[in-house]
Amino acid sequence: MALLDSSFGIDFKQNQVVLTLLRRSFGKIAAGDYQVHPLPPEGQKEDWDAQIIGLINTFVSRHLISKDQVSISIPREKVIVRFIKLPSATKENLRKVLEYEIPKYTPFEKAQISFDYCIVKEEKDWLHLFAAFVQRPELDRYIQILRRIGIRPASVQIASAASLNLFHYHSGGKRVIRPSCLDITDPYLEMNLVQGGAWKESLHLPFPPEEREARLLATISRLAVGTDSSPKPSLFVMAWMPPKKAFPSLRESPQIRGSFLPAQPYPNRQRRAETGQGFFLRSGWR
Repeated sequence: MALLDSSFGIDFKQNQVVLTLLRRSFGKIAAGDYQVHPLPPEGQKEDWDAQIIGLINTFVSRHLISKDQVSISIPREKVIVRFIKLPSATKENLRKVLEYEIPKYTPFEKAQISFDYCIVKEEKDWLHLFAAFVQRPELDRYIQILRRIGIRPASVQIASAASLNLFHYHSGGKRVIRPSCLDITDPYLEMNLVQGGAWKESLHLPFPPEEREARLLATISRLAVGTDSSPKPSLFVMAWMPPKKAFPSLRESPQIRGSFLPAQPYPNRQRRAETGQGFFLRSGWR
């Protein structure tokens, strides 16, 4: 195995694109470079496509990136997320079971949907799944624009899944800290909650800026995290601004242990190369 590996991530959002180069060396992962670029409205297709292609080509040329090591995330608002509980007996044929039940989990027919899933918890008789569904035309738009510049993504994710994997990696594969992952991207706010080593909640709502902080704290209270019977969560913030500026009172909240940027390791813990299971979606949405 090479001592130094790198991968290129493209995070498509409603009004911006984030380009990230990740490097791994001697069991550590760090951002080698990242850029955040505003985008024109998606309705302006020609301008949108041309700008995306130009930004990606420039970033790839600058870092001599292999086009075989590219992962993308698509906007969360285009994805339907479901936490699903199924009998353990379905495990051997899980994809077929989910495909058959697509109309139960989405307002669309299965011919219109691409999906993926991961098992977040296994019990004696039950499987607990995280599943993500997207309409095929929405996904195809991103795939087709990348193919125009010779990129066939190795994986398609949503940003929250990728971030939770990074937090899990930084913990050395041990799920001893219960992270809540907060994504602040105008005009949306996304919150993901992990409890007992399992991904439990994924909330994605449009929040006016003046209401976000109060509604976030109210949501944490409603989900009953940080109570006397359970440890306070660590809040990991995905935002292109310091957490104190985004939500000034978060650190003062009695329900929150602290807020950290995703690239930071868990406090007082060493990163290790062994990642454990994590929360990986499979490489291809079908």
